[in-house]
Amino acid sequence: MNENLIYVIAILVILVLVLIGLAILRGDWFKIRFIRSIGESFAEDDKNKLIASIVIDVIGLFTYAFLGVLEVTDIFWAFISRELMIGMYGKTRLSNFNFLEEILPFTDFIPTATIGYFLSKKEKKE
Repeated sequence: MNENLIYVIAILVILVLVLIGLAILRGDWFKIRFIRSIGESFAEDDKNKLIASIVIDVIGLFTYAFLGVLEVTDIFWAFISRELMIGMYGKTRLSNFNFLEEILPFTDFIPTATIGYFLSKKEKKE
């Protein structure tokens, strides 16, 4: 993949996270709760849920990939990923753990959303 393309994608992701973060700080958090409904739409199909879980983990890891420079964006991503996880899994413990994993520095390597997918599959079988 072209190195310039990676940087363009990184900048776009950062801008989106900053804009959402500013909305949260302004008190417009309730206006962006639609994120949970996006997660709910992924919850309907196992394949889509797995893909969405992997994407959530990759975005969380993406900020960590730049040697902690983008750890600030984790503050905003933590809120977004928590809402997606609640929408997909409906579990507040798992979602809260995901929030903590994203907001704490240097813990982004834990694939919380993907682990949540496999835990939900295990619960379905039981």
